Amino acid sequence: MVTPFNIRGFTLIELMIVILIIGLLALVTGPFTGAWSDGANIHKAQGELDQAVRYARAASLRNGAGAIGNEPAMRIIVDDSTVKVCKTVSGACGDVWWQTSLPGGVSVTGESEVLFDNKGLPINAATITLTRGTESHVYSIP
Repeated sequence: MVTPFNIRGFTLIELMIVILIIGLLALVTGPFTGAWSDGANIHKAQGELDQAVRYARAASLRNGAGAIGNEPAMRIIVDDSTVKVCKTVSGACGDVWWQTSLPGGVSVTGESEVLFDNKGLPINAATITLTRGTESHVYSIP
């Protein structure tokens, strides 16, 4: 079957226009994708902190340290890249009960240590700010 000469496909101009439109769409959506990624990492870090608080409360109710009254039974230590639930209530965290890493690029400011009593209640209130890029979230442990 023979096709006419004028029905062969796309011209170079048409292809260039399509490539230009795709490039402009990628250029416009790039910042939105970055903000979405930053927000997702902050939410993941918030979930890791929630999990650490649950583990610390559960472990402090077991009272392996033998705490009495308002004495600390368990603690959480937060640094730039990790969250640790420690059995030791003072000094270096030599006996880690649970540990996780925060998502890359998330910076942490605020309280670095939270103590829990033998009732699973925090002894000291803590406010931790999670930041990545233009996104930030304030996490509070009452």
